[in-house]
Amino acid sequence: MMPAKAPSTEIASPGMKLYSIQYLRGLAAAAVVVSHAANSLLGRESHLINLDYGAYGVDVFFVVSGFVMYYTTYDSNASAGTFLIKRLIRIFPLYLLLSTAMWILVRLSPASFNQESPDWLAYVQSVLFIPHWNPRLHNLEPIIGQGWTLNYEMFFYVLFAASLLIRHRLNSLAVLPAIGVLVVCGALFPPEHPAAITYTSPLMLEFCLGIVVAAAFILPPPANRRWPIALTALLGAGTFYLYAFHAASHGSEALRPLFAGVPCALLVALSVAIERRGWLPNIGFLALLGDASYSLYLDHGFVLGFLKRLWKHLFPVDTIPSHAGFIALNLAVSALVALLLYRYLELTITRNLNSLLRQFKARGSAGAARRAAIARQ
Repeated sequence: MMPAKAPSTEIASPGMKLYSIQYLRGLAAAAVVVSHAANSLLGRESHLINLDYGAYGVDVFFVVSGFVMYYTTYDSNASAGTFLIKRLIRIFPLYLLLSTAMWILVRLSPASFNQESPDWLAYVQSVLFIPHWNPRLHNLEPIIGQGWTLNYEMFFYVLFAASLLIRHRLNSLAVLPAIGVLVVCGALFPPEHPAAITYTSPLMLEFCLGIVVAAAFILPPPANRRWPIALTALLGAGTFYLYAFHAASHGSEALRPLFAGVPCALLVALSVAIERRGWLPNIGFLALLGDASYSLYLDHGFVLGFLKRLWKHLFPVDTIPSHAGFIALNLAVSALVALLLYRYLELTITRNLNSLLRQFKARGSAGAARRAAIARQ
């Protein structure tokens, strides 16, 4: 395999696409899929194959999101409004379509879905990224369960957009103290409202970790060849310490940014450093899976529900080989469906909406130029 990029000693360019990030997105989505599949046949407490650590793919997503937002907007003069519109174009259409499909299925057959609610208000809150209590589960899951993370993402985007109103090249760093204050307030005064619980969650700190990693690659002088090696050692030692000596604590949400977020941040830093040195292999399928990671993250619940019913009719569910086959099949089918969704739906919608946005901005610029010309006459 050839390196994805030639070795470079330059500071990472904010406009450059990072394949390491794409790889991590694909792997993180796959980890979430196998984690959910492993717990599906017999339930979380009775699973025969423990892949719970795959749920930490979510933490990778949060760190990557913070990294990408800072990396792509640094010194770009991006406006807050354009930034938010582009994020909505990327996130909202597919989520709306799949959430609506799920809600219709639940309405048609409530008995077949014991976690999703047919309540119309919960559906509206789900598609608008409003944290709310799930009427059936009494937790904060929307109509598509894994969509709870998007409520965190969208709030982070709002905070990030607000930071872009500060006209300074380091404006985005203002997100760090803002999130820090919210988390401290949540710890001192534990909230009860779903939105307050979400927006003051310690998990928000993982976006900050991503920003810090991105800033480390953009702001200081270029790293030398020892940088990836040092990160590898730090990643291994830190992860071993956290999980070997504090295994009973890593499931705590309050400590999750430490026990999951920090190792994930180190993983992101290591991956980007390796790519910057030209040591990253070119893995085409993994890059494509990274492109389709959002579709994979959202669609696998549908695939899992269908395959679980089919599997229970065809195979025993109390053997390890059966579970292993079920997990592998779920990952393969979910990935295939995700690639099709990405190619024929997500990519098409995103391109069309971005094209409309560019046309709208062009007309606005032309109109402003005409008004300025008239004013000068």
